[in-house]
Amino acid sequence: MYILKLIFVLPIKIIWNILSFIRNFLYNVLILFLIVIGIIIYCNTNNLFLSKYKGALVVNLQGDIIDKPINTSNYNIVKNVIFNSKKINSLYDITNIIRKAKQDNNISGLILDLDNLVNVDLVSLRYLGKILKEFSSVGKPIYAIGNNYNQIQYYLASFANKIYLINGGFVSIHGISVNNYYYKSLLSKIKINSYIFRVGKYKSAVEPFFRDNMSSNTKNINKNLIDNIWNIYLKDIASNRHVSKKQIYPSIFSTILELEKDNNLSKFALKHKLVDDILSYSKFEKLMINIFGYNEKNKTYNYISIYNYYINNETIKTNNKIAIIFINNILIDDKISSYNNIIKYINCARLDDNVKSILLRINSPGGSVYISELIRAALERVHTTTSKPIVVSMGNIDASGGYWISTAADYIIADSSTITGSIGVFSVINTTENLLDYIGIHKDGVSNSPLADISINKKLPLEVVKLIRINTQFIYNKFINLVAKSRHKSLNVINNISQGRVWCGCDAMKYGLVDQIGDFDDAINKAASLAKIKQFQLKWFVNDNISLINILSNSIYDIFTKTMTRYLSDYIIKNSVVTNNDIKINKKYYAVCLQYNYSII
Repeated sequence: MYILKLIFVLPIKIIWNILSFIRNFLYNVLILFLIVIGIIIYCNTNNLFLSKYKGALVVNLQGDIIDKPINTSNYNIVKNVIFNSKKINSLYDITNIIRKAKQDNNISGLILDLDNLVNVDLVSLRYLGKILKEFSSVGKPIYAIGNNYNQIQYYLASFANKIYLINGGFVSIHGISVNNYYYKSLLSKIKINSYIFRVGKYKSAVEPFFRDNMSSNTKNINKNLIDNIWNIYLKDIASNRHVSKKQIYPSIFSTILELEKDNNLSKFALKHKLVDDILSYSKFEKLMINIFGYNEKNKTYNYISIYNYYINNETIKTNNKIAIIFINNILIDDKISSYNNIIKYINCARLDDNVKSILLRINSPGGSVYISELIRAALERVHTTTSKPIVVSMGNIDASGGYWISTAADYIIADSSTITGSIGVFSVINTTENLLDYIGIHKDGVSNSPLADISINKKLPLEVVKLIRINTQFIYNKFINLVAKSRHKSLNVINNISQGRVWCGCDAMKYGLVDQIGDFDDAINKAASLAKIKQFQLKWFVNDNISLINILSNSIYDIFTKTMTRYLSDYIIKNSVVTNNDIKINKKYYAVCLQYNYSII
């Protein structure tokens, strides 16, 4: 009887519960969808009737800043209000707003309120800093206020004319570190066999699979890299604050000695001129009222939030256009459809007679050789069929596959702190034959060729290993040939500075991997110069049409998978029955395994 129940009743019960859950879930989704539409209509309607503003522009950034344009309005309303997620801010939206405010007579200053700024890379920070300098250059003051400042927040705050710290707050400037997880011992324990194929002795991405710690070569390279980037960070802040780097970042020993005498982090920041004053928020508010005037309605100083300050992008009317195309994140074969869009944009720019040059903004550590070559080949076709110049503007990182794509450019511009290079090739194949053998599962059969008998559940045939090694070397040779041709250097020179080694932008410039140290604006000017045009419009090729349906479906998918995983895990834990005393099942472990497998699927 028990066996019949286990075979027939239990599966039916599970299926019935799942169907009931899905039915209720879909009803709730429909209601949620209608609520979201109502909120968006209400918010967008209100935006059309904003009251008149004057005073300060408050840059109260929340969440992350990303290096590409997005449709921020609907996206942030849904993600932040409905699903309680971090805001996603476009670097280019923020810079456009600040530049607009610079020319706006109703905006008489700027306040940086950065407590909720979560994540932004250094190259984007430096570009934002430049825009803040432009703002203050017309005589409009910038003030920064914060309960605490982390390294990201303080870098932007350093561009302010005055930095204020709330009583009891502190400034955290602690340096940079690079750490990785290493899996050699774990793979050995769970009997996973890793085949490592690498060309480039400094290509460190594969080290976690065959080491339990960072190699000395990788440590030296990473130490040199972060020291250079940290020096740029401190140099910028010291210049903004008109003090020495040592004053901004004293030794840890002197810091401890000072704090042992007076355990007050706020006073420490004031003494080292990291901030200009320590005060309460009410005192700060009074100061801002004296500067920007009193708003009777809101009972505070006159201001408008950056999220409520809307601009009309007035552009020069001309047929001359510069195409702006973005490549972000890791290049993964599983997301080929996303990169098909990039290729489509390149082809559109190539075929559009009004587009006179192409600017490629790359912020990617690389990834798939296949994807990288598809994009590079599309750019190469621009060269062979048109005279349109191609300029690459490097973001925070343009390495490996990202640099592969950059070889198609006529001109490459990087920031001093950009991470680039990593000209090398690797692949890793993990097989489970030892694990299966250990638990008593064996695989055997016949084939008429070693190439026909490849499986992650069997040891790789020696012939296959040799073929992969040959192919890895072939790809590396192609890589350095592309770089040598692009940079007009010999193979020996490129091979010596390649080998998978990463460089900061200033070193890459020294070795000829980039043409100029500069920012996004410099890249635009160079694209115009190479195309020999003076007046132009920017034509942005981005996935900025993020629809409400896409946002909802992605968020609902996240909720659905988490809920279903939790439901199934709990159900199995409650209903698992051990009938053989010789077999002990850890129910929690089984549920975790189920969750892991589900997320992989």
